Amino acid sequence: MRFKEDGVAQLDFTDAKLTRQVQLILRCFERSVGKKMFPDMPAGLSLEQQARFVFLADPFIASHDRVQLDDGTPDNVYNFANRSALQFFEVDWETFTKRPSSTSTTADNDFQRERNALLSEAHAKGHAVYSGIRYSTTGKKIQMTDGILFTLFDDRGVYAGQAVLVENLEYIE
Repeated sequence: MRFKEDGVAQLDFTDAKLTRQVQLILRCFERSVGKKMFPDMPAGLSLEQQARFVFLADPFIASHDRVQLDDGTPDNVYNFANRSALQFFEVDWETFTKRPSSTSTTADNDFQRERNALLSEAHAKGHAVYSGIRYSTTGKKIQMTDGILFTLFDDRGVYAGQAVLVENLEYIE
């Protein structure tokens, strides 16, 4: 892992796991929402070029999948974030992709219930409009509005997590 001057991790865009996740995000967004995530993405890009395009894109994009934690409990853990998401969460790729997505909100039961209801809605309908508050790793509040939370399914139709695209977000007091 190399780091640019601004501290943003530069990933190995030839990594098969990374390119597969980006392809899954792009394909499932189009299937769920009915439009391309990036209609301006040039045609004919290689998988590596598409991964780079998505990573460097302005909208906040992140995904998680259900995994077994070290203590044996299941949880949704982040498995992708683009540069915008890493910057807003104030975290590097290595740390982010080990982080349960539930940690981006408070432990308050009302917030967790709201989050779980949204995840369930997106799972049932394929996608859901998302607005809410999340927290960076340093505790800053992030207001997200007009986002799209969508469910990821692999080529066989097996659940493969969820992803979110948010174009309107800002730090708030």
